[in-house]
Amino acid sequence: MRRRHALGAALLFRPIARKVLLAMFAVSLAYLAGATLLEPSLWRDPLGPLVKVLFSSR
Repeated sequence: MRRRHALGAALLFRPIARKVLLAMFAVSLAYLAGATLLEPSLWRDPLGPLVKVLFSSR
């Protein structure tokens, strides 16, 4: 299994689901922070990748 699917697959196991969701949230925050530092102009695109992360995290 590829790493990018590992967190999604881990959600299938109820005992660790809470930890996995917190890990997913941390990965999303790291993605936003890194992208903001490297390419802040991505925030201006209304259909851009950074805006989508915010709404999918709700």
